[in-house]
Amino acid sequence: MLCKTMFGALLLSSAASAQTTYLDALFRVEAPAGWQAAKLDNQPDGVSITKGKLYVNAGVGPGNAAGQSAKDILAGYEKGLGPQCQGFRALQRAETTLAGAPGSYLQFACNDPRAGSMTLSVTIATSKGDVLFFNTGGPAAEYAAAKTAFDAMAKSFRLNAGNSTPATAAPTAPGKSAGNPQQLAALQKACAAGVFTPEECAAKRKMLAGGGNPANDYVDYASAAPQAPAQTGGSSQVYRDPRGRFSVSVPPGWTAAPQGQGGDDGVQISQGSSWAILSPFSGAKQPGDVVNSLYGQFQQQYKNLKMVDHQPFQLGAHDAAYAMFTGVNPKGVEVSFVISGIHASGANYLAMISNTPVAEAEKVSQLFRDMSLSIRFAGE
Repeated sequence: MLCKTMFGALLLSSAASAQTTYLDALFRVEAPAGWQAAKLDNQPDGVSITKGKLYVNAGVGPGNAAGQSAKDILAGYEKGLGPQCQGFRALQRAETTLAGAPGSYLQFACNDPRAGSMTLSVTIATSKGDVLFFNTGGPAAEYAAAKTAFDAMAKSFRLNAGNSTPATAAPTAPGKSAGNPQQLAALQKACAAGVFTPEECAAKRKMLAGGGNPANDYVDYASAAPQAPAQTGGSSQVYRDPRGRFSVSVPPGWTAAPQGQGGDDGVQISQGSSWAILSPFSGAKQPGDVVNSLYGQFQQQYKNLKMVDHQPFQLGAHDAAYAMFTGVNPKGVEVSFVISGIHASGANYLAMISNTPVAEAEKVSQLFRDMSLSIRFAGE
């Protein structure tokens, strides 16, 4: 369901898994059950995810104008620790990836006068001139038990459409079979839909390309994302919500990526820097409540936010409302976006948020309108 407390970003809760997907203008990350996500006060595009004294701080930092490598940026960070980390001791260093971008990782220990022995880590990556960061910390006695949760959150950290670093396919090992063609094709679709991380995609391609697919490692890629095929041309295809709540047409050339675990939080449909998110919404009494709630939250992320139009409308037999805005996103791009609230049935609503650079709005706006008109709810 789409929650109403968002701290300047979207918090998409999955009732089935109790996980929360924190959706910023530039990135998204899943917080496990029992962890609280909130916007970082000192970072426009950052999130703090906490549980007791354990924490994750993650997001997209200011542009990397100097073109430094992740390793150099991390080295500078380490030099600046100084008195903030008494008794500094490096525990592990490694090259890694974050959201598919090349990065560097440092885990270290500090002595805090009040909290005692602390274990912390910093991951820095660079992508398209931006600096990505994923930092963890907590009491040394609790850190090891939380490592699985930290790793899961790091793995779920993704850049949104238009900011992502594409995964590259692993080359086929010489002298080995090309693997199962059907499995490779289905895997490609699942990767394009965002079902797997770039690292997972590379590893699975390597396994299949090497011809090794033992029975106990078999993965049914063909059903991994049956509702989210990669769109490469031709006529529109239909995304069907795995829980049967709604369906929507995906324009040719656009990609549908389920949100949350198993699509519980809806779907993102994107091409380049343009995207639309459809997500079930709870707590509304009328469609305008959906629009007003989300508008209040986007005000904190966009500069010069201006409402161009706002009115109710009918979507077939369903009451609906929309508001159209212009503003400057956190990357400094002037965008046009529309927030719609649609009454499905009873207390069930659907939020649709569409976003596109102003320079492309005229070309894309009709696609978004067609997309909204194609929405069908359970039983229709």
